[in-house]
Formats: sequence, structure tokens, C-alpha cells
Amino acid sequence: MLLPESRLYSFIDQNTDIAVHFFEGQKLIYDLALIHDLRNETFAHLRGTILSLQPMIAMLKPGESLGLYLDIDQPFVRFKLETNFDGLMRTLLLPEDGTGFPSLLNGIARITKLQPNKKEPYNSAVSLENLPADEIANLFLRESYQTPGHVIVSPIVDQSAMILHLPKVKTNKEEVIERPTLDFQVQRLTSAFQKLFESNTTDQQTIVDEMAKHDLLFLGSREVKFQCSCSRERMSLGIQSLAQSTGLEDLFPNGELEIETRCDYCKNKYVFTKKEIETALNPSLH
Repeated sequence: MLLPESRLYSFIDQNTDIAVHFFEGQKLIYDLALIHDLRNETFAHLRGTILSLQPMIAMLKPGESLGLYLDIDQPFVRFKLETNFDGLMRTLLLPEDGTGFPSLLNGIARITKLQPNKKEPYNSAVSLENLPADEIANLFLRESYQTPGHVIVSPIVDQSAMILHLPKVKTNKEEVIERPTLDFQVQRLTSAFQKLFESNTTDQQTIVDEMAKHDLLFLGSREVKFQCSCSRERMSLGIQSLAQSTGLEDLFPNGELEIETRCDYCKNKYVFTKKEIETALNPSLH
């Protein structure tokens, strides 16, 4: 049976001012498993990182995007997740075989948020000290966003959930409505999340009905899927730039007439001939 596209479902509890975002990520993780050909235990750590981070798109406004970067030195790992409000995302992992991608992260994590109405992006960096891979979003929420929120990643199925406290509601200048703590909300809703995790469901109505049992009003959902922006034209421009800096003959040594390049994100391969690049660099000569 074909899996439906992954979706992020958004809910609100108007009585306690919390937002809940349930991420059904089975199709996305399946697609990424085909791109990142890793051993099971290595991919499990990468999976936890992605399931932890991806629900954070619920905090974006239309037109905004996030770049999330992990710089791990021992062992050497570089991981990039780029995602946006529309649910389009892509990942990059070095080394490509994922050798040594750890269950506990040590190094630096960086986050960049791009906003269409601002020239300079928001940037933040936090230290990683023996942090479980599936806790990375909680560190960002606490240290970078300073937002009362919590992400729970399922250990058994490719799903996760994020709980966020919305800004406090004031009835007047003196009175502030008391509300349950975030810890209380996490404990209250964990059973609902676990039930959905155990059911392994991708059905929207099942997810919505289960959340309704906990006074959560369904606001809507959005698709989340892998999409790479690479193209043959962009790859050609990159090769032309390289040829201008290193020389055409260095790109095609020993009389070679073709060069193959591959996108680091989606692994698509593109083949270019020497004549094609030469023509692009000197169109007046042809």
C-alpha cells in the first residue's frame, strides 16, 4: 500500500491556550531513507533528529523558511535540514554514508530563519552536550526561541508531536488568567500521542477524532515532503563557474569529453559534455 504524503496537523485548546502540532511523517522518512542509504542504527539517529525538528515549521509565517545545521566534530558529521512554511524540505548529510552519526550529539547547532520582509536573517547557535538526537528541537525551543514548548518523538513509528504554550491572555491590566503548566499539558496529552503512535495511522479523521477527545480543536493541516530545488540549468551554471576559476581543461582532463555531477541533497545525477560547457562559456564562438 502506498503511503500518503506526510502531514503536519495543527490544533488549539482555547480553554488553556495551548497549540498542538501532530506530525505524521511516515512517507517523508521513507523517502529520506531512499536518499540516505544508511545502516539501520545510523538512520535511526538521523530519523530522530528530523522528526524532532520538522514540526517547528508550525512556528513559521507564510514566506518564511528555516535552516537547521548540526556541526559535530567527534565523529565528524555535518547535517543540514532546510524547510519552509509550505512544508517543503531537503536534507544534506556528510559524510554521505552517515558513518558515526551519533545517538548523543556533541558540538554546535545553528538555526537560521529567513523572513521575506527582512534583509538580515535571524541566527542563533547553541552548544550540544550529550544531547539525544530526538531532543534537538526542545533545545532550540528553550535556548533560541525561549518559547515554552515540548516535542515528543515516537520511538516506534515515524511520527512526533509538539505542544506550545500560546501567549498569556489578560482580561485587564491587573488580572492574568491562570492556566496549567507546560509539564502538566505534556503529561495530559502524552497518552493521546501514544495511542496514535501505537495505531500507526495515517488517516486524518482518526488523528482529528483522537485529539478532539482532549478538547483540541482542529485548525488544519499541510503536506510535508522532500523537494530539491536543483536543476540541470543550476548545475550547469555551477560547472561554468568552476571552469572559469580552474580552467576548462582541469574539469575535462586526459581528453575526457563528459563530466558527471550529482546533487548533494537529492543525489540526482547530471551529465555535461565538454562542448556544452565550452559553448555556454563562449556563445559567440559557436
